[in-house]
Amino acid sequence: MLANLHPTKIRIVKIVFKAHLSGITSLKEKRSRLAPVWAGLRANHFCAVEESGDRDVSSRLEMTIVVLAEDADTARSRADNLIDWLEGKFRSEEWSDHQLEWLE
Repeated sequence: MLANLHPTKIRIVKIVFKAHLSGITSLKEKRSRLAPVWAGLRANHFCAVEESGDRDVSSRLEMTIVVLAEDADTARSRADNLIDWLEGKFRSEEWSDHQLEWLE
């Protein structure tokens, strides 16, 4: 049975998302505000997420999200849906940037 399986190439998309968080005055407040966002990303999107920069700056956010998929079209769709979801969560914030990178 296992001999009939064909290896597939997994598509990986890395998204780096940056935003300015208005009204945040402490790291504790930043983390408590971001915890439901990270939980929502993990629960609703097939991805891994980590705060990747500006960890010690309460008013700025940089997070890296990795999306896995079995083909390029699915990876692109998942990445687009994830970015739309993030834009909705950070609508009131100063959205500074997001970058997509395809990893092989």
